[in-house]
Amino acid sequence: MPDIKILGSPCSVSDYYEVLIDKIAAKLNLKLSVERIEDEAVIAAYGVSVNCLFGYCPGCYSNNLGNDELNVPALVVDGEVVFHSVVPSEDALTELLSGY
Repeated sequence: MPDIKILGSPCSVSDYYEVLIDKIAAKLNLKLSVERIEDEAVIAAYGVSVNCLFGYCPGCYSNNLGNDELNVPALVVDGEVVFHSVVPSEDALTELLSGY
């Protein structure tokens, strides 16, 4: 079973990320334990930044701007940041999780 962590903030985007992973795990019949981390010090230890501002989410959009900075929301699988600065598509998450 993979060690999965969602690095995020208390926002609807991070909520959706968690719901989407649960949905895909159920579809693939995977028993996953997903931990959501909102502590900025713990998030920083993964090299990820929390730059959320009320009404604006630079993390969610930084990939679209060509920014290489790692921002929340991010997904960590077995200690490695596999997605950051965006909630990946359902297909991308299904492909990732189907390996388990």
